[in-house]
Amino acid sequence: MLQEDFLAAALPLFSNDEVEILEWSPDIGWATALPEWADELLNFFSSTHSLYGHGVNYSPLSADWTAVDTGWIENLERELEQRQFVRFSEHFGFSRLGELKQGAPLPVPHTAQSVAAGQFKLAKLANTTSRRIGLENLALAFSLSDVNEQGRFLDELLEPFNGFILLDLHNLYCQLENFGLSAEELLKTYPLHRVCEIHISGGSWSQAKNNKIRRDTHDNEVPDEVLALLPLVLAKCPNIEAVIFERLGGTMNTAEQQHRFRDDFRAIARLIEQHWLGQNGIDDAITAPKSIALAQSNEPAELGADDFPDILHYQKRLMELLQSRQKPEEIIAALGKDFDGEIAEYARLIQPGMIAVGQELVAKWTR
Repeated sequence: MLQEDFLAAALPLFSNDEVEILEWSPDIGWATALPEWADELLNFFSSTHSLYGHGVNYSPLSADWTAVDTGWIENLERELEQRQFVRFSEHFGFSRLGELKQGAPLPVPHTAQSVAAGQFKLAKLANTTSRRIGLENLALAFSLSDVNEQGRFLDELLEPFNGFILLDLHNLYCQLENFGLSAEELLKTYPLHRVCEIHISGGSWSQAKNNKIRRDTHDNEVPDEVLALLPLVLAKCPNIEAVIFERLGGTMNTAEQQHRFRDDFRAIARLIEQHWLGQNGIDDAITAPKSIALAQSNEPAELGADDFPDILHYQKRLMELLQSRQKPEEIIAALGKDFDGEIAEYARLIQPGMIAVGQELVAKWTR
């Protein structure tokens, strides 16, 4: 949101008091000086208890703990001395390991070690924020098994903290398109009582292994299919407190694109208003939000090198293979050969086209 085109697109919405909450990814701001307008905006929404935190670089499912993690937590502690967040969320998956210092999240096999590794890092986050913490569902899935397991995986990760799910509707749309599912059957796999926030954005299409793949790139208008998911999800999720519209700065350089951004925002607002008017009346909906309390967690011990050996080995090997010049089919075969048990079974289900997407993402963030 720091780019000038984002300000130009969003300023009329702020000026008309159409924006009720603001989401901020603080780890983006740590690497750059904030424009004065952004600093003032963040401070205002913090002072009115309407600022939501959303990390992008913590990588909750990376099965190691390094100096980078320690530095990230220390930076967040300093951020919290300046601003307070209603909630704080991060992304499901791992996005940082070895040469990959920052990137798009990649899926992780649903194993006991993966859950334990994720809970370790979430406990650190919970103790730092003293707020309710949550995870956003991931768009990228290597297989249908990834898609079907994600809801249960999220539930297990969040259970010790009474954590919440940030349900990204475009991420759901990616999986509906890429794996030929219906919205009803996919939503049945999620613990919908945990959904307290919603993300809505646009994206793009790419080709991988002769397949058309929907990607969560946040660089385009919101598809009608994603807007159509909003009333369905609002009806099924009783604890929603916030709906957040996302768009990357630097992607709205024309007046027409900026106008369309505002059109999308207002279309989302109308759908929300229609939903609450159809329920118990808009006043009741605003004054009586549902909530989930965060249980106090103990400070976790420092992570040892051998605490999660299988999943850490898998993540390192996957990163090595994704950075190689091997074909997706060769990568899948190598993973199946290098591991046994549930990780080997997970690898055998991976689809080549989705591995090709993983290769593109890793190449983007490691070059």
